[in-house]
Amino acid sequence: MKIRNISADAQRLLSVQRKGPKPIKAKRRRKETLVKFATGMIVNVNSEDRCGVIFGWDEIYRPVNDTKNESDISSFNFRSDQPFYSVLLKDGSTCYAPQESVTFRRRPCAINQFEVGRYFKRFNGAVYEPNPEHSSEYPDDHRLREEICILHRTPYLKKRRQFWELSGESMVRRHEIDSVNARYRENLMKKYYN
Repeated sequence: MKIRNISADAQRLLSVQRKGPKPIKAKRRRKETLVKFATGMIVNVNSEDRCGVIFGWDEIYRPVNDTKNESDISSFNFRSDQPFYSVLLKDGSTCYAPQESVTFRRRPCAINQFEVGRYFKRFNGAVYEPNPEHSSEYPDDHRLREEICILHRTPYLKKRRQFWELSGESMVRRHEIDSVNARYRENLMKKYYN
């Protein structure tokens, strides 16, 4: 009897393996979307001591993604029609949190969790850069990650400044670039810290 069960399990696993991996469906940001954060951003969940990195988001609550049922809609006072984020927490756990309980972390820190390498290539001092597979799943998040890099003055800003200086399209002098960046940073501060 046990041999038959093992054989049936082996056949089931082989049939799954023959089909191959499921194609990745890209999650695009619509203009009217309320999704405020992007994958790779370092955030706080409910309090300053629960920090983590966002590795996924949904425009509305999806029970499929809430694997631990931590976000039981009936027990909390939040709406299910707002964006929800999948977060790898610094303590080694994961959570599925509503947008109203997620806040931007002013001082980003590296998240030492073994699953980070599954979704991201590296930590650049401000955000985690996604690996190619994860980047293809959330293709529109790169713009928000760039904003955070500019906000924290990470190496990305230096690359961007060099591009602006070397570009034939833009005849902007260095001090003009710095004043533009200062105004842009002010706007980003208002957007993420308020």
